[in-house]
Amino acid sequence: MSDRTTPPRRLFAVPPAPTFTAPGGALPPHDFHIGENNSAHIGQFPNFRAMAFHVIGKAPMLTPAIHADPIGAGVYSLGALIGDAALKLLRPWPLYGSDAFAADPAQMLILEIADALPLSPVAENVRVSFLCRMGEFLEIVLHHPGRLPAIIANIDALTNARLTERARETLLTGIDPGAADLWADDLPALATAPAEGGAP
Repeated sequence: MSDRTTPPRRLFAVPPAPTFTAPGGALPPHDFHIGENNSAHIGQFPNFRAMAFHVIGKAPMLTPAIHADPIGAGVYSLGALIGDAALKLLRPWPLYGSDAFAADPAQMLILEIADALPLSPVAENVRVSFLCRMGEFLEIVLHHPGRLPAIIANIDALTNARLTERARETLLTGIDPGAADLWADDLPALATAPAEGGAP
């Protein structure tokens, strides 16, 4: 990201990129460019729609309800990653020579991202996971505000290179290596299914 002395222009009315079909199993474009050219807008995100279809079935989970998981953890990893990228884009930029901050309404960006994500029966889980990530942040703000300074510092430290690295690994494996970059997951881990005939 460039060293900015003026607040970047917020341009959330950028049309979504066309659907990308990766040839021969190649990864869809996944580079982030947040804040480049002294601006910040949704066009600096990669094509989340193409990425959503690519991660279906990645990192299959074993749950008590099913034995073969057709969805995989990748769709949830990607949704949370998109949430982190949205928080980075929404982070208020300081006005030069002033303590004031410039930021556009968060709901506009959240709606644009959600609208750009697919609504197909499986890929829609990326959209659900993205909205849940936004809900997690809201819960922290409302119930654990003491954690905010550390989270804000983590958002400021999050780079395009790191987001791109996380996206690549999520596309390849379904696992986001930076899932705790902004805050640790305090929820209990998902338990694996018991063996046949074992205790519940």
